[in-house]
Amino acid sequence: MPAKVQLFLGYIQNTELKIILKKNTAWQTADLLGTTGLCKCSYQQKDYLGILLDMPLTYGQLKQHEITLQAQLAQYGIELDGDKYKVSAFPQVILF
Repeated sequence: MPAKVQLFLGYIQNTELKIILKKNTAWQTADLLGTTGLCKCSYQQKDYLGILLDMPLTYGQLKQHEITLQAQLAQYGIELDGDKYKVSAFPQVILF
């Protein structure tokens, strides 16, 4: 079975973020239609929301993707406090 390793960049879906997403009708509609451009994954028994990136990446590219991720959330009026929400990055193995 072929596999591909990608880097996941995203935010932990803590209770507060889940409530924000649940109350946001624009987000709910886009999520239902699969048009958010974001993906959900679980890692170490925690739920995350973010993007999958092809590797390798430079630090500068990673920071640019973080800005893009924040902009994608901002499209739905979701602004995350940088002191409260830290972006996480970890590898994901995708099986085809």
